[in-house]
Amino acid sequence: VKYLYNYLSIVYSLKLIAALFIISIIAGNCALMKSHKVSESPSPVHMEVSYYPNGQQEYTAEYLNGKLDGISQHWSEGGSLISESEYNNGKLHGIWIKYYTNKKIMYEVQYFHGQKHGKEKWYYENGQIKSEQSFYYGNPSDTIIRWYPNGSIIY
Repeated sequence: VKYLYNYLSIVYSLKLIAALFIISIIAGNCALMKSHKVSESPSPVHMEVSYYPNGQQEYTAEYLNGKLDGISQHWSEGGSLISESEYNNGKLHGIWIKYYTNKKIMYEVQYFHGQKHGKEKWYYENGQIKSEQSFYYGNPSDTIIRWYPNGSIIY
C-alpha cells in the first residue's frame, strides 16, 4: 500500500508539473510576446519567441500548422535554461528535460506521441540520481527505484 501511495503521489506530481509547465508557456506574458515567422513566404512553420521585461528571452516554441512541433525552450528571467522539450503535432514527443538553477538536470523523461515511453529520471540538485522508472506507452513497466542523496538505494 505504501508503494502504491508513493507511486500515485509521484504520478500526480508529474502530471501537475507538466500541466503547470504547459500553462506557463501558453499563458506567458501576452503583452510582451514577440512572434515572427521563420520564413517570409506563406508557410505553415513558424517560431514564437517571448521576452521578459528586462529583454531576456523567456521562451521559444516551434509550430507547424498551428501546433507545437519541434523544440521548445524556457529560460528564467536571469537567463538560465529552465526546461526544454520536443513536440510532434502538438504532443510531447521526444525528451523533456527540466533544470535546477545550477544547470544540473532535475528531471528527464522520454515521450512518444504524448505518452511517457522510456526512462523517467529525477535527480538531486547535486546531480545524484533520485529516482528512476520505465514507462511503456504511458504505463509504468517496472517498479520505481529510489536513491538517497549519497547514492545508496532506498528501495
